[in-house]
Amino acid sequence: PARTPRAPAPQVLEDFGPFLRSEGEEGEGPVLSLGHWVAMLDPAAPRHFSIASAPSDDPGSLELCAAEVVERTRYGRTFRGLCTGHLARLQPGDAAPLWIRPGSFARATASPNAVWALGNGTGVAPLRSVLRERMAARR
Repeated sequence: PARTPRAPAPQVLEDFGPFLRSEGEEGEGPVLSLGHWVAMLDPAAPRHFSIASAPSDDPGSLELCAAEVVERTRYGRTFRGLCTGHLARLQPGDAAPLWIRPGSFARATASPNAVWALGNGTGVAPLRSVLRERMAARR
């Protein structure tokens, strides 16, 4: 069966907000208390991105390879990805909170032999990092 992805509460409220009202607000339509509004909010899930720069590039910085999510809802509203939209708005020198998990490409970067690399589901970022580190090791 086809499934419709669950829309985040802020998106639903933006799409259907004109039909809702708060306590004490004049008009027709259902009343939502502050408790109702808060109960609809889900915590944002962490977003995981692969590092695209090599450890040898610039020890004080890192690069990500991400495409900004920009879509239109069925109601014609432009939807921007929570994290990719934030990353796209950052300016050079801006800080962003992050954490780093250890990767699994240590053998590929340490080996002097040729490496076959498939980006099946990982995208190009980790492969770019491995290739840049291997190029730096040859210099």
